[in-house]
Amino acid sequence: MPTGVLVERRTVAVPVNRRKPSLIHWFLRRHSRARAMAVYFASAVAVAAVGALINWGVSLIPGNQGNQPGNNIAIQPVAVDGSHSQSHSSSESSSPAPPKPYAIGDCLGGNFRRSRPRNVSEVTCSSDAAKYQVLEVFGPESTDLEACQHVHGARKSIRDEYFLDGELSKSYVYCLG
Repeated sequence: MPTGVLVERRTVAVPVNRRKPSLIHWFLRRHSRARAMAVYFASAVAVAAVGALINWGVSLIPGNQGNQPGNNIAIQPVAVDGSHSQSHSSSESSSPAPPKPYAIGDCLGGNFRRSRPRNVSEVTCSSDAAKYQVLEVFGPESTDLEACQHVHGARKSIRDEYFLDGELSKSYVYCLG
């Protein structure tokens, strides 16, 4: 298990067995050239945005004033020793433990009305706050929300993602009924 500090936890919900796709979804499924053009333009926009972010990030580096003459300011080297890593490892042992994933049979409460549910937590199944029960669990590296399509009684699928130091650490898909 990777070490680090749990920075963020994201949850995504999708209804299972959606009956009616949106008009755009219906159109793009039936017109492959339009779908290819949409993917092409979306990819071009994403690449342009990433390039702009990289350019902006590089401009913030101290000493990077561009290719103008006379602006060659060198970044001074920094000595690296092992003392920092030893003090860092002792602080990690005091970090809080990441939340445990839900198990089959657990009941969940919270606001499930949006695609990103809020205040999702495990509750007792007899309480009024219980909205769904976990029917099936896929993980710890599952991201496919369509996995619940064949689970009997599933009404909603949610993906619960755990991030450590900004990187995706684990991802669970829960089938809820």
